[in-house]
Amino acid sequence: MSGRSRSSRHAKKVPSKREFASGQSRVLFRFSLESSYVANLGCLISVADAKVVVEYGYDLVDLFRQSGTSYDEKKAPVFGKFHQALYGAGFVPGDFDGSTFDRGPMKLFLDPELAAILITKANLVTLQMVTHTLARSHRWGTMDGRDFNTFDEAFKSGLLEGLLERLDAFLGTAESNRLTEFSDDILSRIHTRAKSERGQE
Repeated sequence: MSGRSRSSRHAKKVPSKREFASGQSRVLFRFSLESSYVANLGCLISVADAKVVVEYGYDLVDLFRQSGTSYDEKKAPVFGKFHQALYGAGFVPGDFDGSTFDRGPMKLFLDPELAAILITKANLVTLQMVTHTLARSHRWGTMDGRDFNTFDEAFKSGLLEGLLERLDAFLGTAESNRLTEFSDDILSRIHTRAKSERGQE
């Protein structure tokens, strides 16, 4: 991992509290007016929503790094924002069987020796699978909410920061191509076009 504390590129681009209050953030809109919103695996991801996920994710990484992963009242609101953002931005798809993934590939993604390697090669759908499994495992594993189970393991293995960096890289591609939404199919076409253009030089 790079060891950076947050995404410098998105530090000033996350919607402000005023934008949140006015409903300009689609994440907040989903949370406040569409609480039943459920994404599908492979759905289009909003650039604005993904920025919020990255920013809140780095806030949580910073806090875990500074004061550990044990539960306390200071960390709870920071974790809550990130956890909520994952749902609102489409990173907890409702049509995915995370329990099966959790018993197999997720074990590899949480392995400290493999996490950094695997997550740097993950496509967007795989990121959705990983975040779905983390979020749902937390929800069902801590009914009172007073624990960070799965996310603390993801932090210690390097998975949490790695997936934020991977999502940040996808955002970089989307923004450089002036997209407001992106998916694996869109990112793949951009990659193929860029590869073809390099071959013609």
